[in-house]
Amino acid sequence: MSPTQHLEQQQALVKQFAEILEFVLKFDEHKMKTPAIQNDFSYYRRSVSRGGLINSELPPDEEPHIGAEVANRMSLFYAQATPMLKVLSEATSQFVNDNQQDLENTTETLSTMAKVCLRMLENP
Repeated sequence: MSPTQHLEQQQALVKQFAEILEFVLKFDEHKMKTPAIQNDFSYYRRSVSRGGLINSELPPDEEPHIGAEVANRMSLFYAQATPMLKVLSEATSQFVNDNQQDLENTTETLSTMAKVCLRMLENP
C-alpha cells in the first residue's frame, strides 16, 4: 500500500501518533519553561543519597519514593534540552534500523504525515 492509503486506513493509529507528538512537544516546552526543575531534582537526588531527606522528612519505616539509581537516570534524562523529543527520535531511529526492508515505506509515511500537518497549519 502507498503511504496515503496506510494513513487513510489506519486513522486511529495516526491520531495516536499525533497525540504522542503533541505530548512530547508540550512536555519539552514545559521543561524548557521551568529550568528550576532540574536543580530541584538534583537537590532531591543529593538529599536522598546523603540520607538527609530520609532521616528528616520521612517516617523511619518508609523508604524514599525514588531510589538512587532511578534518580540518577531521571537526572540524566532531565539534563537534555528536549528529553522527550530525544527519546522519540531514538525510538524512531531504532524502528527504522530494525526494519531496513521497509525503509522507503517508513520514510514516505512519516513524510506524508508531516506534509498533512503542514497543510493543516497552512489552511486552518
